[in-house]
Amino acid sequence: MTTGTSDSGKTRFAVTLGEGDLVQAFKLNAKRKAIRPLILAAVFVAALLVLLLAISPAARQSLTSRPLTLMLEGALALTALLLLLVILARPLIFRKLAQRSLAQRADLAGPVEWEFGPEGVRHTTLHSDSHYPWAALRGWRENEVVLLLYIADNLFYIVPKAQVGGELLRSLHRTVEESGLPQR
Repeated sequence: MTTGTSDSGKTRFAVTLGEGDLVQAFKLNAKRKAIRPLILAAVFVAALLVLLLAISPAARQSLTSRPLTLMLEGALALTALLLLLVILARPLIFRKLAQRSLAQRADLAGPVEWEFGPEGVRHTTLHSDSHYPWAALRGWRENEVVLLLYIADNLFYIVPKAQVGGELLRSLHRTVEESGLPQR
């Protein structure tokens, strides 16, 4: 449900959040650029270990006979297994979290009214009416489905882009970019 006007420098519209919108928002929020260097470092260390095993007979012999090395192998295997389980369970976790959020918070399940202008953002739900000047917001982030406006590092408002429509979405982007709000 979207209605929108763009007059006097303000963009207004209303949306209703669904489970898919929340799942997409949780996924987008979970993406962290700071994790990429850690992943690269782990791959680099693993490559060095494989290289060491390839060129050193003593390292290969230690791999199967020394108790400390065997315990380290077990710890690494357990860590890899737990990481794999978290990666595989992540979509289910996000879906359950979205379902629970919608069940517990009527303001998320009901219509959300937005107003964007040069002075800031107004977010109105069944139970709240919030006004934020642009300087009070922490940033924004988007993917092809949702746009998130951060009011704290892990607290955000969700704008489902499919419900906003083309011209309103362009107006929203212009307003956010003109505000100087940093993209996260």
